[in-house]
Amino acid sequence: MIIGVEGFEKHSWPSVERTRKFYERALTSQFELREINAATQLPEAQFDAMLAFVGNRMWRLRLHPNTPLLFAMHGGPILNHEFLGEHLSNLQSCDVLIVNSTSDIEILRRFFADATPRFCHLPLPVDTTLFRPRDRDECRAILPIDEVDYIIGYVGRLLPQRNLHQFLRMLAILKHRLAPRRIAGLIIGNYWVDYPVFNYATANYQTYIGALLRQLDLVEDVIYFPAKLSDE
Repeated sequence: MIIGVEGFEKHSWPSVERTRKFYERALTSQFELREINAATQLPEAQFDAMLAFVGNRMWRLRLHPNTPLLFAMHGGPILNHEFLGEHLSNLQSCDVLIVNSTSDIEILRRFFADATPRFCHLPLPVDTTLFRPRDRDECRAILPIDEVDYIIGYVGRLLPQRNLHQFLRMLAILKHRLAPRRIAGLIIGNYWVDYPVFNYATANYQTYIGALLRQLDLVEDVIYFPAKLSDE
């Protein structure tokens, strides 16, 4: 079988690129992949299916090709309500929307009355040869900590929408409630001052968090790693 793929070049966002590599490994193990680009005549192209990994071109086809269309939704059900409302009616029941969570399916179902495309629930992949539980004492030996009784972790983009500020307030409350036992916060992530999807208050967020750490007396209680750690 031949699968046409659109938007399958290396992506600048690490999370999307990680997912793209997963798709690539999975699909090439069973199918022949052919790139769809601006020169491809989509309605006449001979594919068994066509996958739009990123990009909007396949959403805007004037004629539906005689083959199923597959769309990797990523965060679309949350972020692109207006666009989806305009284009979901172009889909047929043979098409497939690939989503990462069951909540995305519930959101998308509300856009349709009767006939709907198919939904494929495909959670984001995890390489269990790399990501697996490690021994507690081994982890504590690796981290730059002395005598800490409890460690609470935060992993994610350092954006207002990810609520790092509330995590720090929670940490401060626990610090006082658990005293004299010591608690530490482990934060892994990067500040995105020009994040194009959620750009609300991102430019000043790092300054705000620095001031909040001092206000909550947590400067010595937080361990930080940038998100550019290798998988290993």
